[in-house]
Amino acid sequence: MHKNVSWPSLLLGVVGCRIDRATKPAPSDLAFTIAVSRATLRAGEPDTIVVSAANLTADSMVITFPHGCQVLPYIRDGQGRAVLPPGGNWLCTTVISQLRLGPRQVKEYRFVWTGSTAFASEMPLVALAPGTYYISATLATPELPLEAGPVAVQLLP
Repeated sequence: MHKNVSWPSLLLGVVGCRIDRATKPAPSDLAFTIAVSRATLRAGEPDTIVVSAANLTADSMVITFPHGCQVLPYIRDGQGRAVLPPGGNWLCTTVISQLRLGPRQVKEYRFVWTGSTAFASEMPLVALAPGTYYISATLATPELPLEAGPVAVQLLP
């Protein structure tokens, strides 16, 4: 069965469609920050790391990532060696992902660290030696290379 569509209803349907006008951001359009819930902790105690990406503009933006990782957190010891991730490199899926931020919108990424060689999980964790560790994060896209931190955290025995 063929249904006739009138021009006014077709025009109304087209006018009612929303076109996404999100722009590709410049580094100055985005605030990329890192904060920790505790600057001092004992091994096994949780420290929540919050990495925030904030759109500073009045326009929507879309950030495209060449893989599934959007934010890459790093923890380094006092000598600058990466302790998390072990070896210093994250393994990311090969799926392209996007972060869409509306005007002045903030996206938070949360990680829980307990002073070990991995983020909190059900896997056995290996405690790190007491000392000062430095936490930072990178926005994982070549189109907008931003880094937050480092923030110092003192790990007690």
